[in-house]
Amino acid sequence: MTDAALDPAARAFLDRIASGNRPPTSALPVDEARRQFAQLQKRAGSAPPDGVTAEDMTVPGGDGPRRARLYRPEAATGDRPLLLWLHGGGWMLGDLDTHDVPCRWIAKGYGGPVLSLAYRRAPEDPFPAALHDAEAAYAWAVQTQGAAAVGGDSAGGNLTAALCLLLRDHKRPPPVHQALVYPSLDATLAGDSHRAHAEGRFLEEADVLFFLEQYATGHGVSVLDPLLSPLQADTLAGLPPATVVIAGHDPLADDGRRWVARLTAEGVPARLVEHPGLIHGFLHMTGLIPAADAALRALGEEIGRDVGR
Repeated sequence: MTDAALDPAARAFLDRIASGNRPPTSALPVDEARRQFAQLQKRAGSAPPDGVTAEDMTVPGGDGPRRARLYRPEAATGDRPLLLWLHGGGWMLGDLDTHDVPCRWIAKGYGGPVLSLAYRRAPEDPFPAALHDAEAAYAWAVQTQGAAAVGGDSAGGNLTAALCLLLRDHKRPPPVHQALVYPSLDATLAGDSHRAHAEGRFLEEADVLFFLEQYATGHGVSVLDPLLSPLQADTLAGLPPATVVIAGHDPLADDGRRWVARLTAEGVPARLVEHPGLIHGFLHMTGLIPAADAALRALGEEIGRDVGR
């Protein structure tokens, strides 16, 4: 685990949050929690990049069509496969609009098309609805594009890893790459970072438990189910090569570290990119934290570099 100092701008952001006496997400009605999450991007996010087009569309989901948004950079790099992006937000807060600016930056750096999926959200549609939507959208991407990569941030990183396991175990065409940004990968909350950064780092351990309850554990899903806790899978052999990006001051940091360590030990190429001074959710704090802005601008390039290997 890193002991690097918290980025000063991240510290200032956390101090503003603390001074505002922000209520815990668990105390808010779902609609209000979603509204506040959307406001975060508007207040703390950066402006979108030039040179990226966006097209709203529908794609197949697990229980009917789902909304999606296709991003294309005007300056495409080579023949990049489509990157299916699964947004974060605790499986319940995020949507196409909260992740519009990050997806534009990812597409610009990646140099290829990025498809953001509006999967079904908890608590209205708990586990495994979001995963089934991701599975159907991925099948569409492979059918129409020939090959696809998959990625996501936070809860979307969880869905990315679970989708890779599901596809492998069902002997379906695998993604050419998996890209996980500060993912949640173990509902048992193993890992020292869960205790070292349990409070005061924007995402708190209480939030992690609440999101898990709304999505799965409150609906009878075992924390040992690999499709909820991919790190509980017996083996990770046969999964796609991975790029894993983490923040040093994040209760989920060790999830990403353990994923890379296990993939590497089991013969899967994997690379860890750590931003030691940053906190969970930094993709949405780019207008206030210069290091977060630099990390987002580099993210698509990091993924594209690994996909191209």
